[in-house]
Amino acid sequence: MHRQRDPGAADSGVERLATILESNRLQWALWQAASEAINLEILSPAAVRKVNFGQPISRLMLEDGRELETELIIGADGRDSWVRAQADIRPLIEPYGQLGVVANFAVEKPHHGTAFQWFREDGVLAWLPLSGNRMSMVWSTAEEHGRELLALDERSLCAGVAEAGQNRLGSLSLLTKAAGFPLRLMKLAEIYKPGLVLVGDAAHGVHPLAGQGGNLGFGDVDNLAALLANRGRAGCGDVRLLAAHARARAEPVARMQTVTDNLHHLFARTDKFSGTLRNTGMSLLNRLPVAKSTLVREAMGITD
Repeated sequence: MHRQRDPGAADSGVERLATILESNRLQWALWQAASEAINLEILSPAAVRKVNFGQPISRLMLEDGRELETELIIGADGRDSWVRAQADIRPLIEPYGQLGVVANFAVEKPHHGTAFQWFREDGVLAWLPLSGNRMSMVWSTAEEHGRELLALDERSLCAGVAEAGQNRLGSLSLLTKAAGFPLRLMKLAEIYKPGLVLVGDAAHGVHPLAGQGGNLGFGDVDNLAALLANRGRAGCGDVRLLAAHARARAEPVARMQTVTDNLHHLFARTDKFSGTLRNTGMSLLNRLPVAKSTLVREAMGITD
């Protein structure tokens, strides 16, 4: 990727605004790190048949008959979390009536590490730079339009995505088959029980237009790891410890959910007044470097 220091990053006091990483490469790096950790045992393949949460001990029964005991079970198994369902923690879900259509493309023109985003009448289209002359597309759009995109043949999809992005990167060639997933806002009244804590998409869901879902999950893990490392004599599953984690994460998660939800509803409106309000607001923000820098640092989790 392009690594030169750019003015936008410098204005915000950081080396670079973001790093965009393909999911499979991140998973590979995490797997390598886990494999090399001397104090970690990996059980794979393995499937959980039953789980009992408790304090001081929670128990996992595997399909092969093995039983595991632990002070803390961390549910990091995604937005349709099986662990969350077993704990009878029920999320409040608000469907957006949209699909997030994703695909990777080879591009004709170099992107120089630049991400592009268009707020269109048919949704929010983002082009995210990957290494080499490649980019990843995320098109958050109405379910009907999303299904139409998924039904297109390869040539038509490439032409349609290039045109929607004003041909900024020239002609496109499809690298991965397009896939779609329903978008929704997800909130939980609780993210822990004795011996259990939820993190990442198992604990919250946000609209992807700001690209902050993964970062919220990293924030969860960072905060939880720090608390566990400095827990003193408390057990890992102690509800006081888990409650402290929940309090620390409540504000940043709620703040990001509010911002992305409001942005979604604002840009979903097609009337002339809303369009004028959006354009005026974005133009004003672009002329206020302090406000823009504050938003950037907030998105990056920098609070000092």
